[in-house]
Amino acid sequence: MAELLSPAGGWDSLVAAVQSGADAVYMGFGAYNARRSAKNFTEEEFAQAVRYCHLRGVKVYLTLNTLLTDRELSGAAELLHKASRLGADAVLIQDWGVWQLARQAAPELPLHASTQMSLHTLGGARRAKRVILARELSLDEIREIRDKTPPELELEVFAHGALCMCYSGQCALSAVIGGRSGNRGTCAQPCRLPYGVNAPAAMPRTIPIAICVGRLIREPFICFLRLFPQDCGLVCRTATLESVLCGVFPRSLLSIV
Repeated sequence: MAELLSPAGGWDSLVAAVQSGADAVYMGFGAYNARRSAKNFTEEEFAQAVRYCHLRGVKVYLTLNTLLTDRELSGAAELLHKASRLGADAVLIQDWGVWQLARQAAPELPLHASTQMSLHTLGGARRAKRVILARELSLDEIREIRDKTPPELELEVFAHGALCMCYSGQCALSAVIGGRSGNRGTCAQPCRLPYGVNAPAAMPRTIPIAICVGRLIREPFICFLRLFPQDCGLVCRTATLESVLCGVFPRSLLSIV
């Protein structure tokens, strides 16, 4: 059975994920995660969350999944020490420099290669204990990577949620337009705004922005739920639910979607 993984941007979403049947959750505390606009957790809250989850057999993964500057590396090392001490089960990382730092600062912590690394080839997939594959891969491409990598290598895929209009971890649109980089955890989501060509964008008042016909930039949506657990359980170790519209899916719902 594939592991069902859900984000937890705050205490309420954490409880909802655990009570709905998630096998693991990922969350951030500190300033080095890709969801800096979420409520996130203080160190004390993170410790409490780890206790809450472990008591119920749920794993906790720390997100340290943004690009860092040299000046921030000492803070990241301190965060890794704290995560290890507080009982985190693994750390999600985007920056290869942070990856090397983590091996030195907290060698006992398993490292997961974040989808923000854009790993979509066999060569990239062989670099970690677990690889969270790029969200742009098709099911056939995921199968090929699974077939040609060692069985001990864990693969994770996004089973539900928004698909960035650019390649995972490579978008600079938010930084260019608003000075807020998605690779620094502060994406302003400009791809969800209406745009016009040589004229103001036409937005009918009766049509929600998410489904407006004729948008120049349209954000796709991933939904592998119909394949879970039949195919996803055979192809990958973990299915991640990052639902921006529908909340947390209980396991009972997965059998009837």
